Amino acid sequence: MTKNVLLIDDDPDDAMFFSQALTELSFPTNFRYVGNGIETIPELLKNNGYSPDIIFLDINMPRTNGWECLGQLKSLTGLQRIPVVMYSTGDIEREGRTPSDVGAAVFMQKPSSFAELKSGLSSLINTFASA
Repeated sequence: MTKNVLLIDDDPDDAMFFSQALTELSFPTNFRYVGNGIETIPELLKNNGYSPDIIFLDINMPRTNGWECLGQLKSLTGLQRIPVVMYSTGDIEREGRTPSDVGAAVFMQKPSSFAELKSGLSSLINTFASA
């Protein structure tokens, strides 16, 4: 079954690699990309029939960072059940909080290789995305 995957990240190059990795997985995905936290909630609330099975959320974004965006996502009843993966180049321990403290499923450090990205995405989507 196709998995709906949403990436919220201010780096279009990261989004391109993310999208490419998804196309090489052994299961089909329907990928959507939002370039910042401010556009996320309006995009998800559009009545266009799209509901993500899993959200990958960059922590370090301008204007609305990942932590703020996560709080907004988890405050809306229809979005609370969607697993959110905090996704960043930074070290989560330096952030001073854990994803589970604020309602995220897990943290994934942005990998340094395409193969690691594919492997991580496959594992997390299979673990957390509903069928």
